[in-house]
Amino acid sequence: MTNSKVRDNQLSFAGLVAICVSAMIGSAIFDLPKNMATVAGATAQILAWITTGIGMWLTAEVFMILSAVKPDLTAGMYDYGVKGFGPFVGFLTAWGYFVSNCATNAAFAVLVMNTLNYFFPGTFAGGNNWPSIIGASLLTWGMMGLTLKGTKSSNRMQKIAMIFLMIVITVLIISLMGNFSWQKFTTDMQANVVMPSVHNLNLGSVSKQTLATMMVTL
Repeated sequence: MTNSKVRDNQLSFAGLVAICVSAMIGSAIFDLPKNMATVAGATAQILAWITTGIGMWLTAEVFMILSAVKPDLTAGMYDYGVKGFGPFVGFLTAWGYFVSNCATNAAFAVLVMNTLNYFFPGTFAGGNNWPSIIGASLLTWGMMGLTLKGTKSSNRMQKIAMIFLMIVITVLIISLMGNFSWQKFTTDMQANVVMPSVHNLNLGSVSKQTLATMMVTL
C-alpha cells in the first residue's frame, strides 16, 4: 500500500522534463533582446553569452560532482551549506533561495499583468495598479492551490505549460530567422554610435558592455 502511494506521487519522465524546462526557461527570456540592446552591442552580447555559458556549465559540473560524492545529501544547496560551512551558512543559503523565489514570483506576476494590458489597454497598465495586484494575487494563489492538490495535478499543468512555452519559442525563432539581416546585425557591433531609439548614452567600452550584459543573462 505504501509503495503504491509512493509510485502515485512520483513524477514521470515527461513530468521531470517539463519541470526542468519550466525552471530553466522563464518568462524573462522574452525580455532579453530588449534589455540587452539597451546596455550593449552585438560584440559584447556574444562575449557575455559565452562567459555566462561557461560559468553555468562549471556550476552544473560542481553539482554533479557533489551529488556523486555526497548522494546522502538530498536537500540541495541547504545541505551542502550546512555540511560544508555550518548551520548559519546553511540558513543563509536557504533564506537567499527563498527571497529569490519571492522576487521571481513577483516579477512573473507583474510581467503577466503587463502583458494582459496589451489585450485590455489601460486595465493593467505597467502591471502595478490595483487590478494588476488583484489579478497577480489570484494567479499566484491559484498556482499554489494546484501544487497543494498533489503531484499529478501540478505535473499535468507543467506539461501543458511546457508545450505552450515551446510553441511560443519555436514561433519566435522562426520569425527571427525569417527577418534576420546580416547587414543590420554587423552594423556598429561595438555600439559606438548613440541611437536615441535604443539608448541615449554612450555605452562605453566592450568590456563594460559585457559586464552589463552579464547582469541581464544571469
